[in-house]
Amino acid sequence: MQRTQEIGPHTLRFLADDAFCVTLRGVVQPEEVQSIVAVELACAEKHGYVLVVIDATAVTGLPAETRREASQLLPRLKDIQGLGVIYGTSQTARVLFGMLLSAMRILSREASMFQTHFVANEAEALRQVHEARARFQSHSQPR
Repeated sequence: MQRTQEIGPHTLRFLADDAFCVTLRGVVQPEEVQSIVAVELACAEKHGYVLVVIDATAVTGLPAETRREASQLLPRLKDIQGLGVIYGTSQTARVLFGMLLSAMRILSREASMFQTHFVANEAEALRQVHEARARFQSHSQPR
């Protein structure tokens, strides 16, 4: 497995087989969201869960087309176990993204097994990923 790959101006770096970090730069395009979600789904299929860290410190825009694409793709994640931890966003971006996720939950009328959290920095994001991995792996251990 390639440990790092470029998706447009963004970098996807595997932290482990079950986890990766996406460093977003500039304006995020719809096809880039498609590529990132495809990696999430493939990783979840292989491991039963996926852990994602998103560094959004250098994002300069999410056009309407990208938000539409995300709203169509993200429901595919609700049936997989996982955690997405985002850091580096402004308070405004957190509110807008939170509203998008809430609207999708209401429209789907189902609880998502994929959770998304916003944190202040990379260290906190990695701590949450480490804790989530321990939970997911303990649930998959035979008793």
